[in-house]
Amino acid sequence: GLRRYVHSVVNQTALDLRRLGEIGVGRIGVLGLGPIGCIPLSTRTLARSSCIDLLNQDAVYHNTLLHQAVDEINDHFRHRSLVAVLDVYDTLLSMVDGRNKL
Repeated sequence: GLRRYVHSVVNQTALDLRRLGEIGVGRIGVLGLGPIGCIPLSTRTLARSSCIDLLNQDAVYHNTLLHQAVDEINDHFRHRSLVAVLDVYDTLLSMVDGRNKL
């Protein structure tokens, strides 16, 4: 299902990042997923006025795997920190939560 797909995406991303490191690319920033259960496409499709927790859990799962993969890559390239994950999940979720409190 979806978790298998997430593994596949993260594994391919990690492979590509490692290849970039091997050809000498300097620093790489990789964007993690935001709270996908809060985007209008998700909430409108399911006729919800609030975020869909299950979709947000999937985003957190993806981001966790991504962080683990990046840690392994950076360990491999010990002499330099090659990859940084730009984690936007909490920032975007707090913006959505703040909007819902207005």
